[in-house]
Order: sequence, then C-alpha cells, then structure tokens
Amino acid sequence: MNKFKIPITADLFFTFIASFCLFYAIFIKNGWGFIASTLFAILCALIVSTIVLTLLVKFFEKKGLGVYEQKLKANLTNYLTFLPRSKLLNYFVNSFKNGGLYLEIFNDGLLLKNEKIFIYPIFLGDEISKQNIVKAYNKKGENKLIILTESYSNNVLSFADSVNVTLYDINSVYLTLKEYNALPEFNEFILNKRKRLIETLKGLFNKKYAKIFFISGIVTLLSSTITFFKTYYIVVGGILLTLSAVCKFFAPITTESKIIKLK
Repeated sequence: MNKFKIPITADLFFTFIASFCLFYAIFIKNGWGFIASTLFAILCALIVSTIVLTLLVKFFEKKGLGVYEQKLKANLTNYLTFLPRSKLLNYFVNSFKNGGLYLEIFNDGLLLKNEKIFIYPIFLGDEISKQNIVKAYNKKGENKLIILTESYSNNVLSFADSVNVTLYDINSVYLTLKEYNALPEFNEFILNKRKRLIETLKGLFNKKYAKIFFISGIVTLLSSTITFFKTYYIVVGGILLTLSAVCKFFAPITTESKIIKLK
C-alpha cells in the first residue's frame, strides 16, 4: 500500500470533501437538522471514499501506474541513457535472452536473425527526433526496424509509421524487462523530487483524459443547482472543463503500453 500512499491520499481527500458537500447539501435541503446532516454526510462520504480507494488500488495495481512503478521506470530511463553504447547493447542481449529471444549485436544495434528484425535502442534523456529514426533506418539493411526509446512526439510517431518503423517507449521497455525479470539494480540513478513531479504532471495531461475531465466538469456544474455551495461547484467545474480542453487540444496522445513483440 505504501507505493500508492501519495496519489491516493490526494484523490481520497478530494473525494471525501466533494462527497461530504454534496450529501450535506442534499440532507439540509430535505429538512434534516445541522447535526444529523453533518453526521450522515460524513458517513456517506466515508463510504464513497472507501469505494474509490478500493477501485484506485485495483486500477493502479493492474496498470502499474503507482508512484513506486513510475519511479522505477524513470530510474530505468536514466540507467539506459548513461550506459555506454557497448554495455547498452549487451544489456539488451542478456535481457531478451531471459525471454527466450537470442539477439546478436549488429551494425550498432541488435539483430534477431531468424525473424529479420533489427532493434535499435536510442536513449537520449529526451524525445527522439526524425533524424534519429533516419539514422537507425540506414543501419537496418533489409530487416524490419524496431526502435526502443524513452518517448516520442505525435509527429515523430506519424513519421515512423510512414516508413514502417515500430516505436516502443520506456513504458513498453519497462514492462518487457519486468516480464523477463531483467530490470537492473538501481543504486545510482534515483529520480529527484522535481523530476518526479514533472513526470506525474506529464501523466495527468494526455488526450485520453479529456472525456473524463469533460464529464466530471459537466456533472460538477449541474450539481451546483442542487447545493448551497454554488460557487465551489462552479469553480471546480470550470477547472475540470479547462483541463478537458487542455488535454483535448494540447496534450500528446499516449499509446497503450505493451510488451515488445518480436515474433
């Protein structure tokens, strides 16, 4: 449970406050006294928060989105970024061997001979560019090209698709290494607090959350018509709708994380 403590505490606090305000307004409006309304609103808010807690824990465990997992993933990024090229290639050779895949070092990359797949790891500490893809493309020969990297923009993804290049980001790399029981020991590369915050905020803003923020904003605004806390619900609803717009028009598309397929 500790790995979920920070994000779930924030979610539960908001859930409890919002639930309490909603139920309190409903009870007061139906003629209940102040004490009865307060007590029953607290009880209902606790029930709702417990349900939300259960759902959040299951969701985080299923998707691997807990703070601990995010920290390991970020540490893996740093580890791969600072590895010398020869050690990076050998690391992937040994890691994929755990999954029954035997790669050879070939032309500054990795070759799965029997499948004619050329794997090119690029970890730069930032998003890759089209130039990086072109460089890898010119090394692949007649083989299919797969690039393992930290992240990429929508524009780069479209470019890669146009030349039949498959991109796997750090989420897929992490899941694959975890599946193969090949994650390195992280002793030196500990993610600092500032970068943890940035990574958390990045995860909040992506297009798949636009609908969630939009629906939540509409529901919150509608709730302002049945509560005494109109200003609170209007402000929160407005914030949620703003977040929806930001995710819809400015956030990158987040592709689904999956195990790297080489067969």
